[in-house]
Amino acid sequence: VAEPSLRTAQAGGAVQLVRYSTMMASAAALIVSAFLIYNAMSMAIAQRRPMLSLLRAIGGKRGPMVRDLLAEAALLGVLGGGIGAVLGIFLGRMAIGQLPAAIVSSVEARTEYLVPGYAIPVAIGACVLASVAAAGLAARQVYKVEPIEALVPVGVGRTDATSPLLRWAAVVAGLGLAVLAVVIAELDLGRYSLASISTAFVAAITLCFAATGPLVRATAATARVFGAPGALGATTLERAPRRVWATAMTVLIGVAATVGMSGASSNMIDSATATFEDLANSDFYISPASMTEFPTGPLLPAGLADHIAAVPGIAQVSPAQMAFATLGTGRVMLEGFPPNARKTQMGMLTDAAFAQLSAGRGVAISRDIAKSLDVGVGAELTLPTPTGERTVTVLQVIPYFSAVAGVVIMNLDLLRQWYERPGETFVTADIAPGADRAAVQAAVRQLVPPEIHVDTGADAVTAVAASIRQGSAMSNAILWIVVLVATVALLNTLMLSVLERRRELGVLRAMGTNRKFLMRSVLAEAAGIGLIGAALGLVVGIAVQYLATVAIAHALTIDIAYRPSPMLLVYGSAALALALLGSIPPALRAGRMPIVAALAVD
Repeated sequence: VAEPSLRTAQAGGAVQLVRYSTMMASAAALIVSAFLIYNAMSMAIAQRRPMLSLLRAIGGKRGPMVRDLLAEAALLGVLGGGIGAVLGIFLGRMAIGQLPAAIVSSVEARTEYLVPGYAIPVAIGACVLASVAAAGLAARQVYKVEPIEALVPVGVGRTDATSPLLRWAAVVAGLGLAVLAVVIAELDLGRYSLASISTAFVAAITLCFAATGPLVRATAATARVFGAPGALGATTLERAPRRVWATAMTVLIGVAATVGMSGASSNMIDSATATFEDLANSDFYISPASMTEFPTGPLLPAGLADHIAAVPGIAQVSPAQMAFATLGTGRVMLEGFPPNARKTQMGMLTDAAFAQLSAGRGVAISRDIAKSLDVGVGAELTLPTPTGERTVTVLQVIPYFSAVAGVVIMNLDLLRQWYERPGETFVTADIAPGADRAAVQAAVRQLVPPEIHVDTGADAVTAVAASIRQGSAMSNAILWIVVLVATVALLNTLMLSVLERRRELGVLRAMGTNRKFLMRSVLAEAAGIGLIGAALGLVVGIAVQYLATVAIAHALTIDIAYRPSPMLLVYGSAALALALLGSIPPALRAGRMPIVAALAVD
């Protein structure tokens, strides 16, 4: 007996995995978008230098100029956030049907797509905040612009230089954030350990800011590899260090987020699936629902287990039961097994714990329950049941995939008696050696009612793995949206670079430079930024994958093995290729620019 808010909180806990994974991916998207806005606003200020210098010369104050830029950014944030919110509603309606069946069934309520009243204003507010913050960093240049200096080309004035003090401060801050990210990941803070991922991204960006000079030189050297067009592109890169840094960071985040989070998700899926591999030790599973859901009910028809045991070719039948219950303020999954279920559902228990549990002398609990209730092996645990409170001994703490609810494993007879649930919610059956598997399965299928599912052990493992993989599908989709944003950022940067150099490009065309040469110079410029950004992103992504693997292990209370996969190179290359696609329109624009229009005076 409890307040309705308790059930609401318990139902909310079931979707924590999806919630946190999508929040992390959305945060990465917001960071990339902020870099895009910063880059665009910086280039806008650079293009407006003649106008700003004229306003300063006739007595204009810096404050109104900055406020105009911030208001412009805020308006763009409102418009972009509004369009994104409408698009998000349609995508959300599609995504709600893709939620893992195990999570939906565990909520025990009808799942519908609803938009809370605060969701759209908060989303638009986050967009406006990111836009204004990014524009504010760019607008600082206005305070440094002098009327005479503002007339020199972009990249020449001292406003594009960074003071040594600021660089050293960035080094100290970046190293401190990197250490903080490792500490947060290593400490068992539960789901709060996931904050190490965002901290690692901020640390990488801060350290790269301190290394802007070497970063720009590396991009220029990479561009020069492409011959004479690359030399022209390298000169352009060296003249705009801040633009190069911001664009390279956009590519870095896109590649790092894709590599790191995809790798961590893959490690999580493999390790979580491994905890259910014992399901394959049984030949058949008979349950009222598919194995993609937890078989918590309804109960199977009385006597069905005995009838299945009588089927020719069946060597052993093991009834079992699962049910949700409240323990403390949390929701747990009760799992009751008979002693003959050792090789399947209770394979992770030690021999001593298994013997005690089978004799009804205690229970095994998952790590999240042990942590939340502060109990360990040998401690007394009180279970509230319909027949009164029952005090049991904790025999073992197990690393169980607890994305939906913690797990309490106990003797089946005790579960039936204490929770007044006679019968079983699923039955496992093993085929006798030499029996025809197909014939036995057909006989079992004919025996059970049509609404009852009959799955093989291999199918059960596959269904569980698919459900786990489905839970991270939405966050992976958001990560590829991050890559697309990085593509737009590179397109925007190179397009602005072409526009601000239109007179320079016009002079080159008038001197006899062909269109192909100019196109190749822009592509070389993009390759320099993209390759260096992707290389750094791959390094950061591998580090983020390790931190994310450790953090997710704490959040899901399972052991996750860190395994870098060759697919990381594939993910990184795909992200780089998508980002470099953004260089094609600016290259075409540079090659097709008319000479007269390029040389025209504004």
